Amino acid sequence: MDLTGGTADLVLRQVGLAVLCGALVVGALVWWSRRPEPEPLPGEVLVAHTSRLRELPRFRVLVRRRLLRTALQTLALLFAVAGCLLLVARPTVLRTVEQQPPNRDIVLCLDASGSMSRYNAEVVRALQSVVESLPGDRVGLTLFNGATVVKFPLTDDRDFVAEQLAEAERAFADNELRYVTATDTVRSSQLGDGLAACVTGFDRLDEDRGRVILVASDNRPFGRPVHTVAEAATQAVDRDVVVHGLGVPALRRDPAAERELRRAVERTGGTLSFLDSESAVAGVVARVDRLERRRLAEPPREVMLDEPGGALALAAAGLLAFVLVSAVGRRP
Repeated sequence: MDLTGGTADLVLRQVGLAVLCGALVVGALVWWSRRPEPEPLPGEVLVAHTSRLRELPRFRVLVRRRLLRTALQTLALLFAVAGCLLLVARPTVLRTVEQQPPNRDIVLCLDASGSMSRYNAEVVRALQSVVESLPGDRVGLTLFNGATVVKFPLTDDRDFVAEQLAEAERAFADNELRYVTATDTVRSSQLGDGLAACVTGFDRLDEDRGRVILVASDNRPFGRPVHTVAEAATQAVDRDVVVHGLGVPALRRDPAAERELRRAVERTGGTLSFLDSESAVAGVVARVDRLERRRLAEPPREVMLDEPGGALALAAAGLLAFVLVSAVGRRP
């Protein structure tokens, strides 16, 4: 509950209405008690010695019953009027701060070369953990080797993403070659080409969205690339794409390859983590969430919701009580 200036004004308005209503009721009662005796109308018959009638027990019972009914009717009408006034004043306003979902796009860029076959099932499991820890983001999956294949484009259908990643994990665990056949050419493990293709995989370029690539590779290319890793990093920088790298243990054994990938991702503002590190997934999630959410998340917006339930119930209860009292009190 956020009681700021607008809500404070409403509270003051409610107090003022309550005071005014009370003053009107008190004034009406004072006027009623001090009103002069009415003059007899033409044709009325004045009866003497009515004091004896008022002293009769039955008469007193009827008078008390009539006064009680009038008092209850007045009280019920006061409740009904108070409820109506509260409805007009919009007394209860719930002010909440609603955080907009993150407007990020994440492309999973996975090296499907033969040298990655023993790691890819574990890599996909790590990517699944990353995706599950970042709800609300759009996710896409691209495989690269000698050629690049988009397994599914960016989507916010979380069930579909989970199904596709589970299928990828099963395929890599069972060494299903047909899953990666489209990526096979005379070249292999072309990290530069794969990364460049992932950079161009983002849509909604006219929107101010966070764009992240999670690339996993051992960076052991064979054959001449179309784009070098450095050139792909330049394209990522030009398109405001942050690249986070996920290296496999084999990458550690090639310092030059590790250095090349690290320079590329750090140039885009990303980092390089290793799959065999216990904090790799948590680190990637934290960096993506911290950097991208702080930079591009839409600002919170205030939502004001009326809650007329109490005032409506008060007005309805007052009217219902008035009807019941009137109906019960008709017969002596």
